[in-house]
Amino acid sequence: MPSVPIGTTDAGTASPGVPRRPSPVSAELVRYAGLAAGAGAELAPLARLLDQADRRLAQPMRLAVVGQIKRGKSTLVNALLGEEVAATGQLELTFTVNELCHHDHPVVRVFYRDGAPAREMSPERLRELTVNDPRHLTHLRRIRRVELGLPNPLLRAFRLVDTPGLGSVHVTDSANTLDFLGLSNQDLEGSAAELTGTLDALDRTARDVHQDSSAELHRADAVLYLFRRGLHETDKAAVEQFLGGVDGPVTPLKSFGVLSRCDDLWPPTPGLPGNPDRLTFDPMAAGRTLAEGYLRRDDIRRLFYTVLPISGLVGMAARALTDEHFTWLDELARVDLRRLARRVSDVGTFGRAETIEGSGVPAGHRRELLRVLGGWGIVQVCRYLHEDRLSPALVRDRLRVDSGVTTLTELITSHFGNRATLLKLSHGLNDVNREIARIRLAGQRTGEAVPAVVDDIAAGVERLRAETPMFAEFDALSAYYNGETALDPDEAAQLLRITGEHGLSCAARLGLPEQSSVQAIVDRAGSRVREWARREQDPSLDWPTGQAARVVLRAYERVEHRARQARRLLDGTDDLIEPNPGEHV
Repeated sequence: MPSVPIGTTDAGTASPGVPRRPSPVSAELVRYAGLAAGAGAELAPLARLLDQADRRLAQPMRLAVVGQIKRGKSTLVNALLGEEVAATGQLELTFTVNELCHHDHPVVRVFYRDGAPAREMSPERLRELTVNDPRHLTHLRRIRRVELGLPNPLLRAFRLVDTPGLGSVHVTDSANTLDFLGLSNQDLEGSAAELTGTLDALDRTARDVHQDSSAELHRADAVLYLFRRGLHETDKAAVEQFLGGVDGPVTPLKSFGVLSRCDDLWPPTPGLPGNPDRLTFDPMAAGRTLAEGYLRRDDIRRLFYTVLPISGLVGMAARALTDEHFTWLDELARVDLRRLARRVSDVGTFGRAETIEGSGVPAGHRRELLRVLGGWGIVQVCRYLHEDRLSPALVRDRLRVDSGVTTLTELITSHFGNRATLLKLSHGLNDVNREIARIRLAGQRTGEAVPAVVDDIAAGVERLRAETPMFAEFDALSAYYNGETALDPDEAAQLLRITGEHGLSCAARLGLPEQSSVQAIVDRAGSRVREWARREQDPSLDWPTGQAARVVLRAYERVEHRARQARRLLDGTDDLIEPNPGEHV
């Protein structure tokens, strides 16, 4: 028999991209919004936030890609989508928030700082806007946000927000632009004047760019935070500044760290982990070692669910390589691979030399391959073509896996997607609570009475949190990630699994194969209930661990109850009377 789908709450969607059914949570939010709207203009912002909290449940998650400038954010967005859509070379758009959402056909909407109506234009027209043409300068200065609609399946579940770049929170206002943005000469590769000149032409400052990015970070349901070359002090400092400067929007429930542009670790330099041989050195393996080092830090573990090494360039190349590119690569693959690795490691010479011994690929084509693949990517593809004799299709598959993009996409879908309702509802209610606190504080300052309906709504929101099981799960997970619980590894794994880390069906929550019979689900759930009932009664448990044990127990009870309901239906028994709490076999 098939497994039984189950959620821990009736609020929102059962899985990413599936339209939600009406729910008690949604009905309550709509009712509170009506109460606020009926109380007059003073509570209009509160009514709007309650309405947004409800509508948010039916919308894709907002997944913000954040970090300092030149950390590969747009390249990663392109790699995740498998198409080149986010601005990677147009500085005018690098300094603007770019949102990517699902649409039946490609469309661009431009939103303006002066509140003028949004304007639709073609992607080609958008690319024509440059500060080098005085006719476009006034228009560019007015742009606040660019929205790109695409028929991409990932965007059905996630709205990707490509942010301009966070600045350094410990650099003074008087510091120069490059210091504030945390950029080194290596990051800029000779383009410092172009970067600062473009900012000046747009009549913007580095602090403006930072504030736009920070605002998007706080609006996001989930976050990918990119930092580069974790081995080096400048990037360690960037992460430490981020830890100290942003409080609240980043937790392991909603954030991944991404060690980006790991292909830049090739060719190997002294101090990097791994075999220093150019031909066999794996920059992604070195990146994994660096990421593991980050995760040994308590402060990093309390912010990020994991830290993943990624090469967005190589991931994007998996889709961007054309038949013509493969013709050139096949020609390069005839060169002795060790000699090729040595030549490619000096990218300047490799791209400029008139000829490469043993290959007829001209310099212009070699520069194009460096742009699309990078040095390590060229060597990797030539190995696949020469040693493994792989077809172009299989090479593309290997590159996407090698880049880490496949792993990241799967984790985004499981870790974020399986908790979409929880993260979106939590975000919406947090916004509501902040507005209630603002209204009350304003009343205290002015001495005016706060409308009674505000207290009614506040009490209702608290009741909603108390009566919705997933918020208890949220608290238990937060305590676990903060290191406050004394769960052993198996118990911690069960906490994550039963709360939806690996899937939302009954079988997934129990660690069973998806096609498990209903009886197998009943048996496993009943066994887990008895196990955790004993654990929950352990008098030696501290308060956070005891709370976590109760959350796990209640989650297993809900799975068991629904599985028993399914069994009764399948057996033709219409006895669907709910059991008393705690009644199990």
